[in-house]
Amino acid sequence: MNKYLITIDQGNTATKFAVFEKDSEDFQVFYKNELDEYINTNKLNKNNTKVILSSVNSQPLDWTFPIINTQDLFTEKQFLEMPVMYSQTLGIDRLTLAYYAFKTNTKKTLIIDSGTFTTCDIINESGFNGGYILPGIELIKENYLRGKQLHKPQKLEYEVTGLPHSTEEAIAQGALLSILSPIKEIINSNTPEIIFITGGNGNFLDKSLKKLHFQQDASIQFDSNLIHKALRVIALKGI
Repeated sequence: MNKYLITIDQGNTATKFAVFEKDSEDFQVFYKNELDEYINTNKLNKNNTKVILSSVNSQPLDWTFPIINTQDLFTEKQFLEMPVMYSQTLGIDRLTLAYYAFKTNTKKTLIIDSGTFTTCDIINESGFNGGYILPGIELIKENYLRGKQLHKPQKLEYEVTGLPHSTEEAIAQGALLSILSPIKEIINSNTPEIIFITGGNGNFLDKSLKKLHFQQDASIQFDSNLIHKALRVIALKGI
């Protein structure tokens, strides 16, 4: 049995690492320089440590330990034992998160991962059903810079408050509607029982969606480190 498990989330803008000790579900999250110090202090090596990676980057990660790349677990229409109703173009980060939902419950689940882009994927006991890719929150806000007399909204409220009466309000409320309206439509048309929210902007979406009355029938769970928990579930299969 490996004493340590390192999970690696290599996204569009940053790479984060987590370390699980022995069979514990508890973990610590690190950036690379912090992880190097932890590895040296605790004497992690290829004999006592398993490493598993989820990466949206096609470039290989420069790493001293052997790595299990979750991309290698995705064959046509199948990720491990989870059926996948999507083409081979599906991002491995989306698949990794979907597998966590597939293995931990049997209810219809929506996973919202809000980062550079916002992905919304539907999973149930039959597998990965499909999903959507939306512009990320920062991309939506930056669109306002295209207007010569407009500006990027600096702070958004968590709910739409009514008809705006100034340009500043119009930008802020318009940006919020652009973010929430497609997600609301996805929820209404797919009627999930559980909603997992994660990603760098997940906390904002969590607070916003919980203020929408149509949401009351779905359980909403926010976890910024869901990808690491998902990678642990995969690693425990003994691959």
